[in-house]
Amino acid sequence: MGRLKPCANPSCQWVFWDTSRPGTGRWCSMRLCGGQHKSRQFRARRVAASRE
Repeated sequence: MGRLKPCANPSCQWVFWDTSRPGTGRWCSMRLCGGQHKSRQFRARRVAASRE
């Protein structure tokens, strides 16, 4: 069973049907919103590490 959830990306206005087994899906699409979010976090960590 799934549930209707909003996408965790603040700039995305989509809702999606979470069909993950534990019901912990966060993104409407990993290719779009999830991938962008993870890339931004990765780049921010690299910049922070290079400044240290």
